[in-house]
This record gives sequence, C-alpha cells and structure tokens, in this order.
Amino acid sequence: MKVEDLMTKQVLTCLAGDVVGDAAILMDREGRGCLFVLADDGSGRVVGVLTDRDICLSIGNATPEDLAAGGMRVRSLMSAEPHACRPGDSLSRALVAIESCGCRRLAVVDEGRHLLGVITLTDIARASADPARSGVSPEDVCRALIQCAGERRDPEHLLLG
Repeated sequence: MKVEDLMTKQVLTCLAGDVVGDAAILMDREGRGCLFVLADDGSGRVVGVLTDRDICLSIGNATPEDLAAGGMRVRSLMSAEPHACRPGDSLSRALVAIESCGCRRLAVVDEGRHLLGVITLTDIARASADPARSGVSPEDVCRALIQCAGERRDPEHLLLG
C-alpha cells in the first residue's frame, strides 16, 4: 500500500505571511491542531507547519506589540521545512519517517515540495489492521506512537524578542 492510497488531499493551509490570529481562528473553526504553511508566492510549495502548541507556547513569551493585530506572522512561529514524504512511498517508509522525526503527520509533496496532501499516524494505524495489505503491523505503529509521545521539541525556538 502506498501513501497516495491513504493520504488526505484536502489539507488546511495558511501562508507564511498570514497573521497568527487568523491562523488560530481557522484551526479552531475547523477543529484542527495543525496548518501546513505555504510560500507567499502562490506556488503551493510547503515551507512550514504551524501547530496549536506552537501558538500556545509563544503567547506566554509575547510582548503586547507582538500580540497586537497584525503584529505576529505565521513565519515567526512555524517550524520550517516540515517532514515530508512522496505519494509513491510505501506506508512502511512513511511510518519510519514519522518514527524518526517524532511527529504525527507528514506533508505529502512532489519533487518541488508542492503540497499534495497529508498522511497521519492515525491513517497508518487504521491500515495496520491488515498488515499483509498495508505492509505495516500494529506493533510497528505502536513503536512509532511511543516515539512520537516521547519526543518534544525544545520550545526555545518560540521565544520572541
């Protein structure tokens, strides 16, 4: 089974130059904890990922100027160059990438890093119910889940000022 068989093609995105508050409203309205960030040039190239956790951690360190309307842009909080895979990758390869980076989702991109979709650990976990078809076992998924739960990025990159 390939990533393209399970990936979600309708992905919530924002632009690097968008106001963080607008991105947060979009996440809240859609019930999502993550937005993939696209280049401001309209190319559709993925340049980062912004999570609700990134926003929450940054608020405590923000100055009133940072929090003022238009004061904080997505590019200042996003994690640049999110982990990614290709549509033709096997689920096993995507799971190894998830396990090694400690994240729960991968951008699915073409050779120019244009965003095509997203695949999540949950997608792969569901497919693992049929290891012969998917190429991944529930044990493989558990190992990746443990890695993701244990990995936390250092919030120092979120300090403003």
